Amino acid sequence: MLDPAASEAVVLTYASQYAGCASRCFSEDPTLRGGRGQGVADVWLRSRVASIPQIPPPVHSDGDVRDYFERVVLAEQEVWVAEADGVVVALLTLNGDWIEQKYVDPDYWGRRH
Repeated sequence: MLDPAASEAVVLTYASQYAGCASRCFSEDPTLRGGRGQGVADVWLRSRVASIPQIPPPVHSDGDVRDYFERVVLAEQEVWVAEADGVVVALLTLNGDWIEQKYVDPDYWGRRH
């Protein structure tokens, strides 16, 4: 498990790289927190669907994905999210020192203010 400062740096690095921006992209600075609760799987789902055809569409139903996040991702991995304006806009999952997943909500791709 990375220490909180290191985890925050990793999340901001990937959020800025994949969203094409840093904290200046949002009307308020993103808040980083441990990723529990609603919105985490939804970011994954929206990002994956928006990425078609560059990557294949998900093969599992939305319900199966949400169940997987609840049973496996949130239970077994270190999950970090970025929130902006009260909405989860990015997620990063770590398995030890390995980044398992990183997704940015497509509504925030390249967003700048």
